[in-house]
Amino acid sequence: MREAIVADIHGNLEGLEAVLKDIDKQHVDRLICLGDTIGYGANPRECLSSILKKAYKHLFGNHERFIRDLFISVKRAFSENPYLSSHNILFSMQWTKKKLEGRINKKRNRRRYMELFNKMPDRYEENNILYVHGSPRDPVSEYLSGGDVEDLLHYNDPKDTLGLEKIGRIIETPEEKLETNFSLFDWICFNGNNHIPGLLIRPNNPTRRLIIEGKKGKIKISNKYNYVYPRDLKGNRYYLRDDEKVVVNVGSSGQSRNCDPRASYFIHNTGKRMLECRRVRYDLEKAAKKIIRAGLPKYYATRLFKGI
Repeated sequence: MREAIVADIHGNLEGLEAVLKDIDKQHVDRLICLGDTIGYGANPRECLSSILKKAYKHLFGNHERFIRDLFISVKRAFSENPYLSSHNILFSMQWTKKKLEGRINKKRNRRRYMELFNKMPDRYEENNILYVHGSPRDPVSEYLSGGDVEDLLHYNDPKDTLGLEKIGRIIETPEEKLETNFSLFDWICFNGNNHIPGLLIRPNNPTRRLIIEGKKGKIKISNKYNYVYPRDLKGNRYYLRDDEKVVVNVGSSGQSRNCDPRASYFIHNTGKRMLECRRVRYDLEKAAKKIIRAGLPKYYATRLFKGI
């Protein structure tokens, strides 16, 4: 089976349409969306409508949760979504809420989207593969990415708070965060949320030297946790093994943040046990102009060109 996994469309219709066009050429059997189809961009309704027609599963992201809670009250939205606390994000979310409500039949539209978001699962699991928006531990909001591996490599002094994260009242080290999350899935975990495509790999035997095909030859890495950017892999492809666990950050189809403005998604070929990162160009100018015309923060338009 060939499946396409997309995430973080964020109301960017131009990005989504380009990705769907590319997916059509890949002859996939199904499409899974990991959430955050709304927020930031100018076409939340159109993006939701388009992806829901195509997706085998659409998961619940933190932006869907924020809007659902915002339908109830601003206080609830902030208390349930601590990651989304800036003025620009609140403005964008309130704009998105109004866009979904429409000018007429507001109560009916609000009820419709509330029901839609409440039906979205926050995780999906099949054949030792977990699909989430955030992380295995917190499937909606938590960030899990290569930054955690960097924190682990630079974290030496137990008294130093560098790399420590506050989870409720618990202070945990980078290794504790990774250990906890990797203990909660069996083999592969596809996630989004951080908008940066990459592979977070943990060999079952931490002393094993991992050898993979790079663009410039063999890449050898032997740390307990490793992070690999698709651009460093031969053909942007990675072949899965039984003796490892992998978190696959699929990147963003609507707001890239790895200094590459192209949209990103992954193809998973279960027969060949292969992952392929796809990068797709789209009309950045059109998407950015829509954001500015809508009165949304200009930064959400300009960042598209830089991929930040």
